[in-house]
Amino acid sequence: MPVTLEVFANTGHQYFSFPLSDVASGGAKKKSGSELEALAVKNRGSFERLAGEMPWIRYQFDLAEDRPEGNRAVLRLAIETNLGLNTRGFLFNVDEVDEKPPDDFEVAHFAGRDDTDLESSWGRKISVASVPTKDGGEFPVDLSIEFVKPGGQDWIDVDLIVDLGNTRTAAILLESPGTAHIPSTSAFIPANSSARSAVRIARPQTGLQH
Repeated sequence: MPVTLEVFANTGHQYFSFPLSDVASGGAKKKSGSELEALAVKNRGSFERLAGEMPWIRYQFDLAEDRPEGNRAVLRLAIETNLGLNTRGFLFNVDEVDEKPPDDFEVAHFAGRDDTDLESSWGRKISVASVPTKDGGEFPVDLSIEFVKPGGQDWIDVDLIVDLGNTRTAAILLESPGTAHIPSTSAFIPANSSARSAVRIARPQTGLQH
């Protein structure tokens, strides 16, 4: 059975760490703890792209010093769960180019443009069968990354507006409603107030009684 990593879309970078012995597959499962540690030391380095078509997944071989001797070899994964276009920005720098690429050219630094695109492209579940090694080979693994559907209403955008004053500061949260057409609210909270209360302003949506 593959080791399944469950993530939610648009929750930033999610980091995972597993003993190599737990995620290894095929002949790699027969390697001893000392052999796996030697492999991790040989391939130790910074996070690298897992594959050209999946740059939103990064991996790293490492040794976990807090683990017992002979079982310290680990595989670390950094998964970019945010969805969108490259104009949204991403954590790692883009390779330099000699000239500006065509306007329709786009490198997929995200798993999809939105939730619908994610489902049509990957089916929400992505299998990882191997990770590259520095000698040009592949270390076989049995991993699965699953973008779990949220159990509640759609995620919503929230804007934070802060008014910085000389004697007091106030902040307001503006929520954009999801597709469930649930009335959204705004919370107005004086920043220097000791009370934990807030003035909430309901904003009814079209077709709702108010």
